[in-house]
Amino acid sequence: MLNKMYPDNSFMGSLEHAPEEILYSLLNEDAKPATATYTKQHDLEMVVYCVFHRVCPSQYKSIHYVSEKADAKRARWILAFRKQHLGGYPWNQLLNFAKTGSHKGLKAVISKMQLVGVNWTH
Repeated sequence: MLNKMYPDNSFMGSLEHAPEEILYSLLNEDAKPATATYTKQHDLEMVVYCVFHRVCPSQYKSIHYVSEKADAKRARWILAFRKQHLGGYPWNQLLNFAKTGSHKGLKAVISKMQLVGVNWTH
């Protein structure tokens, strides 16, 4: 996952793929950016959101209808979207593996999904 940050350590990647911690930090203007302690769990969580995007592109498109300029509003909408669409199997299992840093567990579940064009190389 490409992990870019502004000089003030704020996240400058796609909010649609951003980890929950980053989105919650956007809702709290007084909070320090969550990316100051960027972890592999953030990258693994972003993998889950990218896989969901690949598997469910028509559902994923609805995220883009929110204004590009209102980051807090977009973050709130994305969190609500994920709660609605990623609460069941296999997404809840994938997110659990990602948030606990289980690369092996994440790889095993994604491999079972047999996604065309997805090649897990590590």
